[in-house]
Amino acid sequence: MLLNLQLKDDSGKTVTNMYSYHYQLNVVKEDGSHQVVPVEVTGENPTPLTPNSYVKVEFNSKRVLKGPNTVSKNQIPAKVLAGLDK
Repeated sequence: MLLNLQLKDDSGKTVTNMYSYHYQLNVVKEDGSHQVVPVEVTGENPTPLTPNSYVKVEFNSKRVLKGPNTVSKNQIPAKVLAGLDK
């Protein structure tokens, strides 16, 4: 799902000139397991992710720590790439 929405702070107030795209990414971890991770791209003029591109995301159980960053197919570990083909 992709939405370009005006950003709101924790209290629900609209943040002026800030927008975000919201995604539910199907992630394959380095151990080959799968997980759906919510990801948000935010800024004054955020760039949406390219459809069918490969992205790297570092996350913990609470939030995304780094990314999403676009990567080329040859940068993806073989075990992860095999999981993406399923």
